[in-house]
Amino acid sequence: MQHQSVILQEIDLEKYIEKSNDINILVMVSYCKETSRGQYKCVMLYKKHKKLIEGIIEEAISPNYTMILGLIEAVKHIALHGVNVCIISGIYVGFKYAVKNKGKYPKEVNEIVHTVERQGNTISSITITDGMDEIKKYIVRNYNY
Repeated sequence: MQHQSVILQEIDLEKYIEKSNDINILVMVSYCKETSRGQYKCVMLYKKHKKLIEGIIEEAISPNYTMILGLIEAVKHIALHGVNVCIISGIYVGFKYAVKNKGKYPKEVNEIVHTVERQGNTISSITITDGMDEIKKYIVRNYNY
């Protein structure tokens, strides 16, 4: 699968999501190194529809690992076919390296891609560098999560 990846310093998230025809998945995570506990929240947005997927990972390895496991769970909830799924995160997911079985957690990242492919969808991602706070503010402001 061809994957389009964009890394941005800034984005007007409100405007992007408002105009998007994609299923957008905004993901935010928290991670406590001392307890190895991670928590994720994925807000799935498609036109006027929204769905929250959240969970706790007890044996999390890192914030990235927590995010990837959250995304795996989120894409399982997609029921549409023939759409693009755009992952919007503040942490680089690593799709391009995973295709070559490189990078962190390639097996898990490829699971996201394969799930989306089996649904008949395409996948893209937007990484907002240092954007976790912006994503969190957007989610809290618009969805009270």
